[in-house]
Amino acid sequence: MVSTQFGPHEWDKCMSNDIGVYAKCDGIRSRLIENGYFVVVEKAR
Repeated sequence: MVSTQFGPHEWDKCMSNDIGVYAKCDGIRSRLIENGYFVVVEKAR
């Protein structure tokens, strides 16, 4: 289970600021997106 307040397009920046590991971060992100489920929890108004 992965929990975050950031959208998938921001995950690589949250994992590392080092541009050299972008491919690794992108690989993790793509595996999570392709094989996972999104559950969006919003605060009731």
